[in-house]
Amino acid sequence: MDTLDNYLQPREAVTKNEDLRHFQEVGGYCPLCGKALLIKKGLRYSKKYQIAHIYPNSPDEHQKKELDGLERLGTTCEDFENKIALCRDCHGLFDDYTTKEEYLKILKIKKQLLEESKARESIASEEIENEFSNFEEWMFASEFNKAKEEQEKISKMVDEISSKIAAFPGLYEKAKNVLPRAINEVRLHIKELQEKDIDLSYLEPEEKLTTIQNALASTIDQLDAGEFELAQENLEIIGDHILALQDDVTNEKQAYEEIHVSLQSNLDIVNVIGQELEEIMALYANIKDRFGLEDWTHRFSLAKIQMEDLEKRRDEIQNELKQNQRPSVDVVHGYRKFSEDVNEFHDQVKDMKEMLVGASSDESRAKKQLTKLQLILNEVRLNTVTRHLPSISSQFSADLKEGERLIQRVRVVLDHSPLDVQTLNADLQDAIDFVYKLYNNANNLVGVAVMVENAIVFGNRFRSTHAQMDSDLTRAELCFQNGEYTRALKIAIQAIENMHPGIYEKLVAQKDPAVMNQVQ
Repeated sequence: MDTLDNYLQPREAVTKNEDLRHFQEVGGYCPLCGKALLIKKGLRYSKKYQIAHIYPNSPDEHQKKELDGLERLGTTCEDFENKIALCRDCHGLFDDYTTKEEYLKILKIKKQLLEESKARESIASEEIENEFSNFEEWMFASEFNKAKEEQEKISKMVDEISSKIAAFPGLYEKAKNVLPRAINEVRLHIKELQEKDIDLSYLEPEEKLTTIQNALASTIDQLDAGEFELAQENLEIIGDHILALQDDVTNEKQAYEEIHVSLQSNLDIVNVIGQELEEIMALYANIKDRFGLEDWTHRFSLAKIQMEDLEKRRDEIQNELKQNQRPSVDVVHGYRKFSEDVNEFHDQVKDMKEMLVGASSDESRAKKQLTKLQLILNEVRLNTVTRHLPSISSQFSADLKEGERLIQRVRVVLDHSPLDVQTLNADLQDAIDFVYKLYNNANNLVGVAVMVENAIVFGNRFRSTHAQMDSDLTRAELCFQNGEYTRALKIAIQAIENMHPGIYEKLVAQKDPAVMNQVQ
């Protein structure tokens, strides 16, 4: 026996009453494995359990080391609180292989059993005992109808008490563990925010936590005294107060982060908008006469007023945050409205800029398109003139003049002030459509003419030896001279295909007249 540990006392024999009490405490089943502790054999019951010490009566060195500093139940190791009924197998394993984890498991089970026992003792009142006495009296008096009424009363009371006993462990768990953990979580959250210099003083968090803890302690006393309904109601109220405080803290954190995360960018954007507004006013002054724009004096006046209002509100928000006199949850509402108004006004400024830039961009685009159209028209003229193709120059002469006329019409619109943007865009589109169509037609016609020339060149080598080839190519040349290039191509293709089937497709695929020289 360790003389330095007063908890350890000489082993005491378990009395029959104590043995029965332990058996009843676990409900007749091993709390570890669930085996029945009594087995019926014929008319007799066989005992299959032992009363085990939770903390060993005579711990060895391993057990002392393993269980050092852990909670113990009871005043001494021989107290009822440090003993529990276990099946023989579980008892043997626990004694032989004592571990910290297994000890804490059994300790938790025993504490729960003690709380349930306490609940039964506190909830069971003299009222039900009196009802049993009344029942016996009616039975002795042969008043069976009245005895039946008493029996029904007793049954109802027993059901109510049973439901309370069943709910008691959950309530005790909530009071002893769940709510205290929630309180600690709130306290840690508060500490975390305070370390980030987030002011929570207006919430009076410490005062509220103290009040909650005091209320929780009183409620635990109520549970111990069997004041079931009152304790249950108070636990719900305490839980609501904890959640409310947590919500308040979370809202303050979110409001603080919402403000400070995007604060600088939203404050800086006011200066950006101011610069954009100045640029727009300067651009308007430069182009208003050119494009005949409506008077924007009133629009700019309103924009300046809005700009001044945003600058004023920005400064107020900055001062509020510097002085730190109002909670973030109060400031954030004004900040959100400010942010919305800034974005809305910024969109208005962007729209004004797009209108002005759009007007000037139409003129710039038109000038670039005119230069491109003139180059295309010159290319068409070069292809049709330098090829010296019969009839083609005269055929496209009128179209070239029409193209020049359409381009000049656009130049006239551009030279006029104020610029009629609508007329400019319409005339420019007409010129684009005509010139590009002319370009495609000219390229196609020149291409056909070149193909005719190539086909005739290929067929010339066979004219002296094949009369039919000579006749066909002569017809093709006449059509070519008359400007009937498509008809000429058909005649020439048919002529060379008669001599060498498939040769023209080969020629077209190679896109090179030299391939004809490879034909034997």
